[in-house]
Amino acid sequence: SLVINIRRQRVAVADERVEITTAMLQGIKVTKLNNYEDKFEARVAEARQREVKLVKKEQFVWGMTLVIRVCTPVIATAATLVTFVLVSENNVLTASDTFTILMLFNMIKFPINQAGQLLSKAALGIQAMQRIGPFMDREDGKGDHATYQESSSRVAPTTGDDKIALE
Repeated sequence: SLVINIRRQRVAVADERVEITTAMLQGIKVTKLNNYEDKFEARVAEARQREVKLVKKEQFVWGMTLVIRVCTPVIATAATLVTFVLVSENNVLTASDTFTILMLFNMIKFPINQAGQLLSKAALGIQAMQRIGPFMDREDGKGDHATYQESSSRVAPTTGDDKIALE
């Protein structure tokens, strides 16, 4: 899904920003001694700018989805009423027919909207399980060190006495 792909990209950028900040804080003495604050600040600002861009994109897609969810029942109801009248000259739209159609569409609107929300939440849950999987494996003793590394990330989380990457 488009939202899941955008969210995955946004999370990767947010992880990169957090990793840069963590690396700076872990080596704060080296950072201060060599006057690297400006370089780290620029890298964090650039990562944050990319993250905000992806957040805006994600919110736009979510907003369009919401508009579609709100407008679809209204359009479907109008189309049903128009089709009912235009199919035959004998079909006359009475108050009882109109009320019945409106109640039917009103009754099915809630379950359809809830199904969409359920699918969205399920997709986010699956993504969260995929992200936490490596950490859960590590707790089982399958790995001694953190191994999560995105190809776009410049600073990977590791354990031990690693040097700080500046570029």
